[in-house]
Amino acid sequence: MKKLLNALPLGAVAIVLSAFVSVAHAAPIADLSIATTGPATVSQGDTITYTLTVTNNSAPAPFSYVISNPIPAGTTFVSASFSYPVGTFGQMGCSLQSETVVCKYYAAGRTPPPSPTTSSVKVTFRLLSTACNPISNTATVSPINTTDPNMANNQSTTTTTVPGAANCPSPYSDGTLDVSINGPATQSHARNEQDVVMANAGFSATVEPQLIQKMFVAIQGNSITGGALTNPDGSPAQISSVLENVELRNIVTGQVISGVRLLDAASFGQASGGTYQIYRFDNVPVSSTAQTQEQLRLDFIDNGTSLHPIDGDTFKAHICTESKQLSSGVNPTGCTFGGLVNVSNSIAYQMDVQGSTSGYPVVTIQPGGTVTGNQQKILNPGLTVAVKSIGTANVAVANQKNVNLLRFESTANETADLLLTKIILKAATGSLQNAQNYSLWVDTDANGGVDTKLQGGVTAQNGKLTFSQLVGGGYVLPKTTTVAFEAHADISASLTSNTLQVQFSSSDIDYISAENVANGTVLAGIRTNGSCTMSSCDITVTTVASMLYTLKNQGSLYVTKDSTPTRNRQLLGGSLGEPILRLTFRAESEDIDVTDLQVSSVNGLTLRSVSKAELYKVGETTPFASATVGGCGTDIVPPETLCAQMDNGQLIVPKNVDVIVLVKLRMKLDDEGAVSGDPIQLLINSRAIADNATGEGAVRARGVASSNSLSANNGNATAEGEMFIGRSSPASTNMDIVGNDNVTVLSKITSITNANPDANGTNVPTGISDIGQFKFTASPNGNSKNGLNKVVLSGVIFNVQATNVAIATSSLHFYNKATSGTTAPCTAMRANGSVINGTASGFFLAVCSSLNAAGVDTVINQGNDQTFVLQANITNSRISSFSISTLQVSLQNFSDKTLTTLAANSSHFKWFDTDTVQTPFLWVEYPDTTVKSTSYQS
Repeated sequence: MKKLLNALPLGAVAIVLSAFVSVAHAAPIADLSIATTGPATVSQGDTITYTLTVTNNSAPAPFSYVISNPIPAGTTFVSASFSYPVGTFGQMGCSLQSETVVCKYYAAGRTPPPSPTTSSVKVTFRLLSTACNPISNTATVSPINTTDPNMANNQSTTTTTVPGAANCPSPYSDGTLDVSINGPATQSHARNEQDVVMANAGFSATVEPQLIQKMFVAIQGNSITGGALTNPDGSPAQISSVLENVELRNIVTGQVISGVRLLDAASFGQASGGTYQIYRFDNVPVSSTAQTQEQLRLDFIDNGTSLHPIDGDTFKAHICTESKQLSSGVNPTGCTFGGLVNVSNSIAYQMDVQGSTSGYPVVTIQPGGTVTGNQQKILNPGLTVAVKSIGTANVAVANQKNVNLLRFESTANETADLLLTKIILKAATGSLQNAQNYSLWVDTDANGGVDTKLQGGVTAQNGKLTFSQLVGGGYVLPKTTTVAFEAHADISASLTSNTLQVQFSSSDIDYISAENVANGTVLAGIRTNGSCTMSSCDITVTTVASMLYTLKNQGSLYVTKDSTPTRNRQLLGGSLGEPILRLTFRAESEDIDVTDLQVSSVNGLTLRSVSKAELYKVGETTPFASATVGGCGTDIVPPETLCAQMDNGQLIVPKNVDVIVLVKLRMKLDDEGAVSGDPIQLLINSRAIADNATGEGAVRARGVASSNSLSANNGNATAEGEMFIGRSSPASTNMDIVGNDNVTVLSKITSITNANPDANGTNVPTGISDIGQFKFTASPNGNSKNGLNKVVLSGVIFNVQATNVAIATSSLHFYNKATSGTTAPCTAMRANGSVINGTASGFFLAVCSSLNAAGVDTVINQGNDQTFVLQANITNSRISSFSISTLQVSLQNFSDKTLTTLAANSSHFKWFDTDTVQTPFLWVEYPDTTVKSTSYQS
């Protein structure tokens, strides 16, 4: 049987193998040998045929065998075929298996057998255009199910020359190696820091594990100016004098490989790029299943503050990733480590890597050239302290607690965490004796406010405050983190002067102390506002003037009439009225506790109808205090005064905050003594006195912090813990605070609204029409003496706007809608009070007076309402066909207390507060000045 395999693209050399195999069918063993023959020379792109001849060197007998012929390097497979003498029996065939041509012959085992002793296979290959010189073809034969006593002749090789092609390189690994540096980012390190990570090197191998037999790393150092490292005497500083123990540490296994410092002249010294030293690392294993991660570490050597490494020096690592061997031969490219070494010397630092399984060199190393890590810099542990402004001037009062005297922020640099262990303060102005219980606080949660006391109860000693017994021995300042501190104190009850301002005691060489948390090294030297008295300073302090406190025995209080006006009120007996006085309280220097407030009647007007004055804060519905006649007790007060004593902090006025107090009167019922028509007007007496013993003084107060009572205005126009009444700033005199004038009533109109069922825009009616309708509502009341008081309308003047409309003046009538059969006539008048006869048009007044005498029911019982109507005969609803007609009735000039008569040019409304006695009023307390009925238009 014959089997032919056809193979690959054009462009390869074809090789044909022919083999005649002689088989001795009866021999129990088979001494087989093989010989290969082929052309001596061949060109790139041609085919080449090799003949593989198998011989049975034993007695003639049937035998079976297999030939294996790997595809030679630089070729591709084309075909393979058997060649046997005629009459030979058996099965035979060739196939391509994993880049190897495999040909098998199975003897037929017939008797008598034929006796061929040789057979052959022809194998054809095609040379690639890149084939190198020479082409080597090797074939091996092995018996099947038979023993071969002589294996020495079972393999044969034929070499074919490829003229003009490059010589073939030595065998190399199919694997690749990727080298990378993955951080760390630039960091700062102390000059004596150990185990500094210069690079996190990653090594990724493919195909097989690898062994880096030699790897070269350069450590480069630069001064703060970017140049090479130079000693103070001008001599070069070598890398080996500033760092040591350069090593690779596997972050998974912990294996450490020490670097070998190269001592030849080319491997260390100074270059234009800086000072350098090259180290060699031997036998670094690399896994093919996961990236091998190695830390390149070293220890810095502390040579003192003047020798490298010093602040500002920078160091970085370079790794050469040029392969020593390429697939084409020796690699001519080396590494200069960023220009540190000459090109002529660079190939000495190529990376030598071997496949751990194949033993072949790895020729593909990526990325090639030099891989460089981030620079790492030398920076001694340092502390920056900045005094922060908390204002320029403020006032503190005696006994005031927890006053913030100084705020500063501290930041440890990126080198190390620090422990703040001490600060010393002194007075910048005034005396430290003006305060006590000095304390140091810290903001632990970085929210801007200090929250934890580090040390308290400190007293001034020799004019200084020393905080050196901090909780926990000190406060840890994490590197690069800013932490805020404040010095607080309680102001003394007895003041030795009137100012206090504190500052750092910069005359002390250790007024701030801190140390390295890691090793306890104390930071040396303090640079204050740019001045350092030592060769170097680890602590830098910048200052600004802190708060200058003016000290007072207590704060001051200003009481004024609030800028929001109040209306005149009709104060209904038995009810709580709306505010009739608005007061503004403002505290200065400290929170003020108002303990006494006296509200008096202007000119001693009777307050017989008043039960008490209730005091409210704006927006609150519950009074915080009440002023009564009984509240005055034995206090010396003006006649008709109501007193509120507030001994439980009911009225605390925060410093620099306006607190508005509303004064509302709770009125008596008539059977309790209330009388209709009493004038009510309140004031806060301005008399400059504040005597808690006699109870004199309309306003008395004490400081919340100082606990000292405020003095009365002493007349020098300077706020020195005084009360200023009627003044918003210090003044030599006070002023009375006077409210509006009001009146008592026992019945009251609470609502006047449009009651016309016609909607706005309705066509102007014609003929007898109800042109204006208004509903009046009376407030409920409990004034039952001589019967419940009621509202009785006496007179109403309506404003009528009749544009392009004619109304008969004699037709104007007023009536109660509930009893429309009884009407009262009204008179048409002009605004000046002159009567209009006949027809009225445009604007005019409908004056309806003496309503109760006309028999119209104008009584509005408490809690009820009545609707009253203005009726008129509209003789022409559209005088001119070219103009729009409008008609509207309104009620105006009814809410002004100053109007004293019912007239066209005065009040337009009059009513009686009635029981058995009628008390007249010409105004209504109402929020609106105009109430309009329906607006007709056509």
